[in-house]
Amino acid sequence: MMAVAGTIAAAMAWAIGAQDVSNCFGTAVGSRALTVMQAVIIAAFCEFLGALTGGDVAATLATGILDMDALEAMGHEGTALYMRCMLATMAGAVAWLIIATVYSLPVSTTHSLVGALLGVGLLATGSAKWATIGGVCEAARGRLPVPGVPASAPPAPLTLLPDPPRAAASRRAPIPPHPSPPPRPQCPPG
Repeated sequence: MMAVAGTIAAAMAWAIGAQDVSNCFGTAVGSRALTVMQAVIIAAFCEFLGALTGGDVAATLATGILDMDALEAMGHEGTALYMRCMLATMAGAVAWLIIATVYSLPVSTTHSLVGALLGVGLLATGSAKWATIGGVCEAARGRLPVPGVPASAPPAPLTLLPDPPRAAASRRAPIPPHPSPPPRPQCPPG
């Protein structure tokens, strides 16, 4: 069982790296502000710190979603069921993260885990801690508009200008002119 758990955990780490780290550092590496090696080192450092300080999320996933009272009432059988529930949760979340990454779909690792744990928990015990699920949904709903409003505000005035956006932006910010592509060579007829 430990080998299976270790394999699933390694797959989860890979899937998180493929999805989350590429989202965070793709632009910085693509613009050559960071090298790939610098991005990997920064990401490893930040992921390690996040693992040390992210206990609230881990605690919620460990005991805040499944109905632990129902599992504890089952005794040793409940402990084994809890272990299988967590393995199934991680396997389901890994599968979804890989599918979403391959098809370039937006995905949240935390919400993948919460959704998988909720599904497995409902199948295993028939109940869940709905107050916690409501809190997770409220947190997501409350946070989504917060970065969206300021992120959309700076370009908004540019859309109201009669000039093309690039010309208007170049007057307000120093943007180097875009070089014209070289002329295409003409093939002789025949």
